[in-house]
Amino acid sequence: MTRSVVCVGPDDDLDAAWNVMTERNIRHLPVLKGSELVGILSDRDVLAYSVPTPDGLKVPRLRVSDAMTNLPYTCRPESRVSDVAKMMLENKIDCVPVTDANGILLGLVTSSDLLALLTDDFEERLPFVFSVERGSTKKR
Repeated sequence: MTRSVVCVGPDDDLDAAWNVMTERNIRHLPVLKGSELVGILSDRDVLAYSVPTPDGLKVPRLRVSDAMTNLPYTCRPESRVSDVAKMMLENKIDCVPVTDANGILLGLVTSSDLLALLTDDFEERLPFVFSVERGSTKKR
């Protein structure tokens, strides 16, 4: 559903990934090693390692791979919306990367995307064209 997806690498700095999330107002970043999906970084992952301060959130100097969820649940572009929603509910997750048969990231379906379907006319399958973009983050 999310058509333009911002991604990070496993060796990127966690604090830089958090900056991308806050600047772009997004809660999930697929983690790519080359073109292969190796994980997902959520705002909850970052928060689990961070400390709130009066000036904001203090994110530790870690790599994204230290905080990300490895081998996330995925779906295919032809997946039924109901199956994706069921996977999210059963596993208490808020996003599902969309991959091709080779595990290449095509897009991202979020809980917000599914809620938006309830407000629009929608088809049975994920009717979207995806694009993937790498976020600009610092390297260690």
